[in-house]
Amino acid sequence: FFFKKNFFRIIKKNKNLFLLIILAQLLFCSAFVTTQLVYQPKMFESSQAIYEYLGKADKGEMPEASFLGKDPLLISRKLKEAANYLRTNLILTVLSFIILNGLVWALTHRLFRKMKSREFFYTYLNFGIVSLIFFAAMALTSQAIIKASLKTLITEGRIIPMYVVLVITLLVLAHFLLATLAMLKHDRILQTIKKGLVLGLTKIHKMLLMYLIMIIIYIPVFFLIYLAFNAHFVVLGFALLLLPLATVINRIFFIGSMKELEKSA
Repeated sequence: FFFKKNFFRIIKKNKNLFLLIILAQLLFCSAFVTTQLVYQPKMFESSQAIYEYLGKADKGEMPEASFLGKDPLLISRKLKEAANYLRTNLILTVLSFIILNGLVWALTHRLFRKMKSREFFYTYLNFGIVSLIFFAAMALTSQAIIKASLKTLITEGRIIPMYVVLVITLLVLAHFLLATLAMLKHDRILQTIKKGLVLGLTKIHKMLLMYLIMIIIYIPVFFLIYLAFNAHFVVLGFALLLLPLATVINRIFFIGSMKELEKSA
């Protein structure tokens, strides 16, 4: 794998670029965490208001009202609120992924080959195009699975294991997305997607081993974060900073290893 051959040599040759990648990764992580901290509690509050309202109606705490309580439109209002928060959350998350994480991926590819400004821009642009294609596939597939599950529930009175099917499908699409992003170039985007799909299929056994190595790299970082929760704030901050660093290291390892697999394909 790439770690064994070239990892430290490439970082040594591109120290400033490596530091820039870490900075961009920190920026993306900050944007992602901030978005979740703002919108997740709001979605929870809207959902909680519905559960509490239905709980009161079910317990008969509103005897003079209908079975939906005194204010049945509250359910609709809160559902719309939750849907709006979810939509905004998804849009901001996708935008930060494409704009900020795309920058990180493009800069990481620059570690492996020299790029002119125009080539770097088109590599960055292709990241956004590839990501949107796979995100659209994920959204459409998820919608189809959920609809099929609900239809089965209505017509047959049973529900297929929707979440299991959904998670497996999303993981497979994410696998092919990562394989394609590792092959990014400034041109020939259709060929890049084809190559990512082929490598993702034919080299899946080796890629699974790569994922295992990446998980192993994350384990001590998460363990340190867990231990730091009861420690001083400075210690926790330092531990959290190790997460973007581990992500950068994993990405370099993944792209480098995929390029090695491409040569042997």
